[in-house]
Amino acid sequence: MLGRELCPCGEAHSLADCLRTHGACRWGRPAARLIVRSEKEDAAGAFADTLAGAFKEALKRVAGVRLLGPAECPVFRLNNFYRYHFQLQSDSSAKLHDVLRTVLAVAKVPSGVEFQVDIDPYSML
Repeated sequence: MLGRELCPCGEAHSLADCLRTHGACRWGRPAARLIVRSEKEDAAGAFADTLAGAFKEALKRVAGVRLLGPAECPVFRLNNFYRYHFQLQSDSSAKLHDVLRTVLAVAKVPSGVEFQVDIDPYSML
């Protein structure tokens, strides 16, 4: 039940109060983190840029969704994989999922490149 716990945004009110007052808590907004990785740095970077470009095009038709990145992951090279990430933030889960469905349905992942989507990520590492 929403109510008695303190709001994750750090303010001295409950999460329920934050949602009622602002429509969303700044920590409760829907988000998705995408991670692109490859053993070849240029392949990972190129696909991350391509995917980000596709999201930017899709976002021209949808208000209320914001793209951050791509950028190198905080741990850029892990287990011989070069990693890039970016984040989509939205004021609405429906809008976020719409944009993800639109872009990921047509994304062509090159050989040797992998990517994953984390909806409402707990950690950004």
